[in-house]
Amino acid sequence: MKFLSNIFSRRAAAVGLAIGDTHVRGLQLGGTLAEAQVVGFAEAELPKTVFGSDGGLDVEGFARVLELLFNKQQYGQFTTRDVALNLPESNCFVRVIHVAPMSDSEIDAAVPFEAESYIPIPVDQVYLDWKRLGESNGRVELLLVASPREFVDRVLKGVELAGLTPVSVEVQSEALARSVIPLGSRETVLIADMKAARTDLIMVERGNIQFTSTIPIAGQSLTDAIAKGLELQPKRAEEIKAQAGFANTTEYPNLKMLLLPVLQNLVNEIKQVLTFHDQHSTEKVTRILLVGGAARLGHVTEFVQESLADREGLLVQLADPTVNIHMEISEGLAENKILAYAPAVGLAMRELF
Repeated sequence: MKFLSNIFSRRAAAVGLAIGDTHVRGLQLGGTLAEAQVVGFAEAELPKTVFGSDGGLDVEGFARVLELLFNKQQYGQFTTRDVALNLPESNCFVRVIHVAPMSDSEIDAAVPFEAESYIPIPVDQVYLDWKRLGESNGRVELLLVASPREFVDRVLKGVELAGLTPVSVEVQSEALARSVIPLGSRETVLIADMKAARTDLIMVERGNIQFTSTIPIAGQSLTDAIAKGLELQPKRAEEIKAQAGFANTTEYPNLKMLLLPVLQNLVNEIKQVLTFHDQHSTEKVTRILLVGGAARLGHVTEFVQESLADREGLLVQLADPTVNIHMEISEGLAENKILAYAPAVGLAMRELF
């Protein structure tokens, strides 16, 4: 069974609603790709009780967060209650598979059987969707996406309980790639989406997602390292992280030493993903794009670049979530903050195509 009609379909104007680890962020765009304007944006914190440790979702609590988001924008005013939303990467299975040449209707019938080999839970307990990517060695390449049926249903119930109308649903990696990779690009890129509780590693070839991987290393890991090493409260540790980044200061001369193990673990995970890609593709990864709220850490780009110096021609840089839309960064959505809004930008972009 497919998602909300089809997660890859496009619908009319809507607020891009990005569901993250610690926040929900909404952003609405107006105009065209050639001249986009931010109609409004807002974020609301997700209490830890909304997403249970068992992967469940408190529908009523989730709906209250969404109501808060739509009732108090940080900028502008949303003009619609239609939403294009994402499903968190940790609640999805994304994989490229190959099938024999066949029509779309035949693929619809074949995908549930093919998916059994790639999805760790019974197929009748998930929503499935697919997108045709092309052909390789006489086989059809498909992007296969699945998410637990119960989780998706609860997300949609919370959205509707908040008085919103879901018009499209997709995995976050699709929205993210849309916002940070130039349209028509043929290069092979690894996106590292550094959030609060985890980092999603997303491999993209020729504009198409190949696979994703999620690791429990991100912003909170860095904050915890500072708090533990300096015996500080988390709030103060977060402030120091934002001010100093990956650098020593006069007041905290050992800050780099505290953060180094976390960042080194992140680099090690990136290296594993690059090695896996090397073993399964002839395409060379030319760029790593860092995005997400934790990517705002000062000097993190330089550290990752230096740690991967043995990979000739590989460039590490901060992503630009506005690369495909001609949009001035508005007041309140500064260049560093928009890194956290990248999935919402990608979701909002659907109406501009």
